[in-house]
Amino acid sequence: MSNQLPFYLRGRLEGEREHDRFGDVILSGDINGDGLDEWIISASTATYMEDEDGVNPIPHYYMGKVYIYSYDLKLIYTLSGDHYGDCFGSALGLADINGDGNLEIIIGAPRASSSSLLECGKVFIYSGRTGQLLSKLEGDENYARLGAALAVLDWNRDGIPDIAVSSHNLDPNGADRDGRVTVFSGRDNSILEQWNGSSQEGFGLSLAAGDVDGNGQDELIISAPRFSDPGLTHNGRVLVYTTGRAVLYESKGKRSYDEHGSKLAVFDMDEDGIPDLLIGSPKAGGEYTRGGAVTVFSLIQNKIIMEKEGWFGLQELGTDLLPYRRSGGLPTVLAGSRVGAVYLLDLNGKLIHEFNGDEAEIFGQSLSVIYGEEETRIAVGAVSALNKNCFLAGAVYFLTTASPAEVDHEPIQDIELTDSESLTSSLLTSPKKILLTTYWYLPHVGGVDVYVRLLKSELERRGHHVDVLAHHPDMAHYYMVDGEKIVNKWKIKSVVYDQVIRFYQNYLAHVDPWVRYRDIERYCFELAAVLFDLEQYDIIHTQDIISTRALSRVKPASTALVATIHGLLAKEHVFAGNIESKDSLAWKYVADEEYYGCVSADATILPTEWLRKEMSQFAVPSGLFNIIPYGLDVDEFTRRTTLPLAQPVVKKGSFIICCPARLVPVKGHHTLIRALGRISSDIHWHCWLLGDGIIRTEVENWVQEAGLTDRISLLGDRNDVPALLKQSDVMVLPSLQDNLPFSIMEAQLAGIPVIASNAGGIPEMILHGKTGLLFDTENDQQLAQQLTRIINDPNLRATLSKQGMEWANKQWSVDTLLERTLSVYDQALKKVRG
Repeated sequence: MSNQLPFYLRGRLEGEREHDRFGDVILSGDINGDGLDEWIISASTATYMEDEDGVNPIPHYYMGKVYIYSYDLKLIYTLSGDHYGDCFGSALGLADINGDGNLEIIIGAPRASSSSLLECGKVFIYSGRTGQLLSKLEGDENYARLGAALAVLDWNRDGIPDIAVSSHNLDPNGADRDGRVTVFSGRDNSILEQWNGSSQEGFGLSLAAGDVDGNGQDELIISAPRFSDPGLTHNGRVLVYTTGRAVLYESKGKRSYDEHGSKLAVFDMDEDGIPDLLIGSPKAGGEYTRGGAVTVFSLIQNKIIMEKEGWFGLQELGTDLLPYRRSGGLPTVLAGSRVGAVYLLDLNGKLIHEFNGDEAEIFGQSLSVIYGEEETRIAVGAVSALNKNCFLAGAVYFLTTASPAEVDHEPIQDIELTDSESLTSSLLTSPKKILLTTYWYLPHVGGVDVYVRLLKSELERRGHHVDVLAHHPDMAHYYMVDGEKIVNKWKIKSVVYDQVIRFYQNYLAHVDPWVRYRDIERYCFELAAVLFDLEQYDIIHTQDIISTRALSRVKPASTALVATIHGLLAKEHVFAGNIESKDSLAWKYVADEEYYGCVSADATILPTEWLRKEMSQFAVPSGLFNIIPYGLDVDEFTRRTTLPLAQPVVKKGSFIICCPARLVPVKGHHTLIRALGRISSDIHWHCWLLGDGIIRTEVENWVQEAGLTDRISLLGDRNDVPALLKQSDVMVLPSLQDNLPFSIMEAQLAGIPVIASNAGGIPEMILHGKTGLLFDTENDQQLAQQLTRIINDPNLRATLSKQGMEWANKQWSVDTLLERTLSVYDQALKKVRG
């Protein structure tokens, strides 16, 4: 195995028995919401041994098996075919089909039979989190062999991933057949589209999907490697289809037996924002017989970006293809072959690096990659690898860009999940006392308040006792929200202030006074927390970096500490003007706040992938986090939208624009007010600003300067936001930075269209043009244009409202939020209790 720089061998996993072909297909993705990608590896011809340890073991050949490993190669569970010869795992896919926020595992078993049909083929859809079977698709005739190849895309634009599946490629004797590709609805498994090949061209032997023409919708790419042009034999072709069955593009092999397109992939290789088409043709000729070829084609530019032919005979370059992002420079291509080597090629076709397998393995049958903050890991399947002299057992090699310590891999173990409780906590079976706490004041208009109230309600519904500790809205007291105990902040602060200022004057006189203020606030919160009898709690769940660091220093050792970080406070300080330069001591201080706020808990939760990426700049390991998007009690929210307003509001126009956001710099009100100034000639609209905060005076001045005092109403903090949303025509959120704002979730559920900036995690909530509209952060001209579209186009409003509500009802499940949070609680409890 080549182990030269810049890559190292991280580990190797092996198949269990002869002819398993372990590593036939490899995928990676975060299937259980732990914030780390898992490895999904198939052994499509694995044999199951019935009564293996008994006196009469019975082999079930070619049943097939799929293994799910953690990022660090610990086996989580396995999935198996049902019967002899299923070839379960011949194709794999990942998609969040049921909208629960977790990826489902899609597995093709092309030789599976039903009760009445032979080798009709099946496609199974499993929950990635629990391994439970959710649904399945079946072929409709003998030897259809449905499931030989898979691709996932939203074909009918309903916001739910659909599944494209190939079938009808081979007859029982292995001879060519025409081929068929069927697109099944992810919503109800109905057939959305179907194409049939002809002339035994092997239509659908490889599939891929992506928005290769830049129209905002995925296209389906289908290969027919055995297609023959007049005068040629099996030169092969690749077709790109769009909705409506139209062929956007066709590519063909140049020579007989090229079998053009035996492998397909999609990725933005030239970084123009539009995915490109990667085509592997391992049987292609040219200067060398079956040297193979790799082609990268830009459909939007109608040009070949890269074309590389194999450089020796029988190399079969392009057995598998994997786009690979390097730090700096354009993406590259990892290309498998049939000679025990995988090649890293740049877009000029130049060989950058070569990986070699052990002995005469089919090293490069499959490829996958996981990108981390500190390292990248590449998995390479070698389906003919030996395992203790077991022929064709197969193996997967794991390569890393970081030099790892010596790690002995553990043998594959068979762990079957029998029900949805298999991954559920064992330490939360009895009621626990839980303290939710935040440095910020509660109640207020904002996501932390919504999150805490929802979590408290759901935990109590499960039988747990929950208290909430926070600043009082007057910021002069700490108190138990909805409780009796309250502590005067100023009595604590007077003591802390005296001690801290004396220390700073003696030893750190050069430090910015704002930094001293931050330190004093944290010390005050620490001392106040001690007065609330922390020993009584099994779990403390903090909601910000300040309370996390504070509670980590004063909590009992036996109490588990879980943190949810709702935003990036360091950058909010920049937006607020508290920090002028990242070279300043103040920035270094808040950078340390972010770091210690993340690492001080026993388990840390983030709501978005965006925030995980942002935390890397503060040297926080990406593997530390559990990514758990927010949820909402949809029924309760819907009920609140029907309640009468707490206070009447005046509608001064026929079109109401609503902006529910705290009046703080990071929420971007200035952008909204400038945008409204651009459309002031439109007499129909009136804008409500919901919320209060430290820049209220500035907002009032901006409104006055824009001449919009009669068009914009500042309604302050309200407890009837759902009802106000229901009476609005559009919700606007112009944030300069945001994580996963509840205001967008609530607007979607209220059935009104959303216009929001593309800041932070917001693009993870809105698919532009389908579930809402996005504009570039701080671009008031773009925002004005989107507002004009919404005001003037009732059909657009109706479409965005409908699709946004459908998305919200699926995506923001409170049950998913709670189950995943309880799992993190269990993780933290096990850590502190050993």
